[in-house]
Parts: sequence; structure tokens; C-alpha cells
Amino acid sequence: EMDHKFRINNISGEISVLQELDADGGLDRYVIILKALQQSNPFRSATSTLYVHVIDINDNPPIFSPNNYNCNVTEHSAVGQVICRVTATDTDKGANGEFRYELTNGNAVDIDPISGYIHVKDTKMLDRETESHLFIKAIAKSSDGEMMDNANITINLIDINDNSPMFTQSSYNLIVQNISIGDYVGKITAFDLDSGDNRKLTYACGTCLSNIGVCSGDSMKCHFPFSIDPETGNITLNGCTAGCIYSTLVSVCDSSKFSPRLCATTLLVIRVDDISPFPIFDREKENNRTSLHCSPVYPDSTIAPTSDTT
Repeated sequence: EMDHKFRINNISGEISVLQELDADGGLDRYVIILKALQQSNPFRSATSTLYVHVIDINDNPPIFSPNNYNCNVTEHSAVGQVICRVTATDTDKGANGEFRYELTNGNAVDIDPISGYIHVKDTKMLDRETESHLFIKAIAKSSDGEMMDNANITINLIDINDNSPMFTQSSYNLIVQNISIGDYVGKITAFDLDSGDNRKLTYACGTCLSNIGVCSGDSMKCHFPFSIDPETGNITLNGCTAGCIYSTLVSVCDSSKFSPRLCATTLLVIRVDDISPFPIFDREKENNRTSLHCSPVYPDSTIAPTSDTT
């Protein structure tokens, strides 16, 4: 026996294989020293060297490691932006060890067939508000197409601040009666399709547009005697005169930390038919009162301030 891999017939000199030869996991070349002895005189002999080359066949499939990938990419990233890389190996030798990568359902992304890098193919399809996760499958296929392996890939889309807040109504019209100062009179509501800080909203009063009624005399400046909670959008009464119609612009802005804040505006009209008790302030309290008027806020110049009208 020769290295427990080969056997030679002592009479015929025929060499045979004792064990399976694997060019991938073992040796692909063996060096065997042969010796021939004369039967009548063993001291007469000859030697020779036999070189055995094991020819590889394509008997091993490509194998992914790992089989599951979790990748992140910012929504609407540019075409060609690399997202992540998958890796497979084939233990065959030479051309038999070559393979190519493919994707089975990669409409928004594509894969380099040689390197396994996954990159953006269609930036419009990477919209987190439409689909926050992409589930695709990668294939590593051997050069003859006969053997393959699969890997599951989850691509998580990271939100950017690409959606402005939206009010649930194009305008708000409220009628209040028999309420006291400090009472809740209504609510404005908005929403944002983004996530995280990009969808946290802040409400604020904008420009007072008009006062109509007994409070709209030539000597009275336009004012809006209601307050709006910046977090909830709840509207409360600060003090006014019955028989008036007040109108103002209301803004809502997101709370993005890494990009310009996006805002929206709407019209708020409040008609006051009656107030109980009737708000009467003496001059000293009137001078010290700070919350009668809704302070204008103009985030990111979305609402341009205008002069008060009389």
C-alpha cells in the first residue's frame, strides 16, 4: 500500500486507488516512489518516481456564509449607492470554483455578479413611507448552472425628512358659546408620514388676519385671544369680547434634527357668540397680562410675518 491511498499489484504492476481522492479537501498531487525487485535476486532492483495529479470535477456547490443578512440604507439613496455585501465560497478548484451572484426579486436593488455587492438600482422605489423593509433573495450559482445556494436579505429603509406635515382639514371653523377664560374650545390636528423626530409636530399661531364684530373698531389692533398648545393642538380661551369673529393662520412643523424643518399652515376661524363670565380686566391687570395675544411664531420662514391691521 502506498500512503493508504494507492495499491500496486506485485505481479502486474497495476496501480489502483484505495480511497476516494478529493482535489478540493485533500491533496491534488501525489509523489510515489516505485521499486521493482528481481525475484531470483532481490539485490537487483530499479526505482522510479510516479506523479499522480488529481483532476478536479465540479462536485461542490457555492455556499453562503451567513445565510441571512440584515442591511440598512437611507430611503431615496442615489443609484449605485452600495448597501451591503453577501459572500459565498466554492471549494472546487479553478474554473469549477467559479460562480455568479443573482437576485430573484431585486426591482429596487441589484447585485454585482462577481463581488456580491448590493447597490441601489431605482431610487424612487426606496420609499420608506410606501415600504419600510425590502425582502429579497440572493443566489450563488455554479459556473455550469447545476448547483446553487440561497441567502435571505432584509433591507431596512432609514427615514429622511421628505414629507411635510398635513392638517386633517383644509381650514378650521369653530363656534364657541358660554365658555370661561381658560376653557378648552377646540382642537387642530395634523399628521406626518415620516418616522421618529421627523414626525414629531409642534403647533404655533401665525399672523392674526382679522377681527370682525364689536371688537373691530378702528382703534383696536388685530389680535387673537386664544392659545394653542404646541404639542397637542388644543385651543383654549385667553380672553375676548362676545360677538366677535377671529381668524388667524396656524402653523405645524416637524422636529427634524438633521435637515430643515418642514411646515404647513391652515386657516383657523373662531366665532365667539357669548362668554360667561364676561372677561373684565382693570388697567393694572391689563398691563400685566401676557397671554391675551397668541405670540406669532414663524418657523423656518414658512409663515412670513405681516403688520397688524386695524
